[in-house]
Amino acid sequence: MFQKAPQLNLSGKAGGSLARYYEEFYEFWLGGNRIKTETAATSLDDSGKTEHPYGQENPAQRYRFRYCQSARAQYVRVLHRAEEDLSRRNKGLQCGTQQVVYQNLTTSEIRLAGNYCEARTCPACYHSRQRQQAIQLDEWIRLYTRNDARFVTLTMASSDEPLAMQLTELQQSFKRLRRHVLWKKGVKYGKGIIEITYNQDRRQWHPHLHIIAVGSYIPQGKLSNAWATASGGSPVCDIRKIKQGDKIANYLSKYLGKPPSIDSIDDSEALGMEYYLALRNRRMLISFAGAPALPPLPKSEDPPEEGDQWTAVGNLNDLLKDRETGSLEAETLLSLLSDRINGNDPPPD
Repeated sequence: MFQKAPQLNLSGKAGGSLARYYEEFYEFWLGGNRIKTETAATSLDDSGKTEHPYGQENPAQRYRFRYCQSARAQYVRVLHRAEEDLSRRNKGLQCGTQQVVYQNLTTSEIRLAGNYCEARTCPACYHSRQRQQAIQLDEWIRLYTRNDARFVTLTMASSDEPLAMQLTELQQSFKRLRRHVLWKKGVKYGKGIIEITYNQDRRQWHPHLHIIAVGSYIPQGKLSNAWATASGGSPVCDIRKIKQGDKIANYLSKYLGKPPSIDSIDDSEALGMEYYLALRNRRMLISFAGAPALPPLPKSEDPPEEGDQWTAVGNLNDLLKDRETGSLEAETLLSLLSDRINGNDPPPD
């Protein structure tokens, strides 16, 4: 059976208990208790085969994760080790098992809908969320800014602290900054997005905060001093005016749940688990000072509404199997599907 890691207190309110957790956590990993391949794992379909250490992925899943296979494999391992909620774990493991191909009867456009887990740490669902929220942020900037928006980046000093503690401190530091007279006088409201990177040379997490701040001009030097006070000694920040045509929304949205590049690191499984636990139940998109909500946006991978000019043309599993047997119709539909930028394809630059 899989050996469970210690339970994690994610509240950030009891620093001592959190620190003790991470002492146990790294002792657990460095003691050689890494994930063992088990052939008796639960299967994700009815085939009874277990080619994957934790289950057999069907053709639709292999298609969905074809551009992020290593990230998917790591995500599956993390789900088995870190996710205690059985429903949430199974939703992640079964992401994309059933997908239906729809075609628009008027435009011939192709799209997919399926049982996607929609988790921000899922390597395929992340791209769908990123594109949708880029559209929402872009519309939000258009609706609620009038040539008075600034792009602010707030950076914490490098630290060996666990990621969960650093994220909590970053959020608390930003709360303190918002109480500073400089910020209260210069900023009406805004949106913030947390980005997380990992420095492989220093072996340190590095979270920082990107913000769309609506308000008046704030001098860089004064903001730096205010941020140093709020963060306990980190003066590193940047502020610049958002100009028309700037692709700020695209830039920001790509950080919403974007996993850091840790696949090639020796302890990538431990780091992946730490990342998953630190983000669970934590807001990465922050609204402050009564900022208007993001405009609603239909999910691009939901089934089309009844009455729309869409028709279901086939189950993706069946189409993939038909293509293997030489079906020209299946090949044509899948070619149209591959040409469409969707959650299964690499994100645009």
